[in-house]
Amino acid sequence: MDKLLKYITDPLFIALIVFIVLLLIFNILQKLGRGRAWKQIAADLGLQFSKHHTATYRDRQLSGTYRNRQLTLIESESAEYHADRRRLQRERSQTNTDTDIRLKMNISKGIKMRLNRVITIGEAAQVTGDEEIDRHFNITSEPDWLAKKVLASANIRQKLPQMKWGNIFVHDAEILFTKRGRISDGKYLRFLLDFLSDLADAVETAAMDVS
Repeated sequence: MDKLLKYITDPLFIALIVFIVLLLIFNILQKLGRGRAWKQIAADLGLQFSKHHTATYRDRQLSGTYRNRQLTLIESESAEYHADRRRLQRERSQTNTDTDIRLKMNISKGIKMRLNRVITIGEAAQVTGDEEIDRHFNITSEPDWLAKKVLASANIRQKLPQMKWGNIFVHDAEILFTKRGRISDGKYLRFLLDFLSDLADAVETAAMDVS
């Protein structure tokens, strides 16, 4: 009994317990804040907020029409959901939570584009001619002229540096933003919705100019 009492009154043990309790409280508050942010965005933009089950997990979703585009925003930790999206990403077996934002586009399904933030060591590939963008973002497209034409938009170039880690794909007449983990910042989520809509507009305009 004395040994147990000595163990549970040890300062390191108490510090560990306090840390675990604080971490649990932080996670709960973050989850509640994220839920409020999603519901507020749904109310402000006229989107539908819902929770649905995929396999044994619960997924959070916003859906509806935003800036005349069909939009779906899903936060998922489901292995089944991940399996459906692997065609756009590297194979993996983890079931970590991912956040996806999808917007429908009025373009040919053959048009493709990929954009993601990177850490560049050495000389960066010249895609846009803007040193900061070329150094911090990897941008490819099919056809190859598309990326440079889209990034010629002053609006896109101004907003792009605000994008944090994540990947953007244009594929099958759809624009997809995907990020490992959850997004708790409501303001950043609103920024992403606007930026992706602007990017979709720029891709459509670029494709129309050449078609």
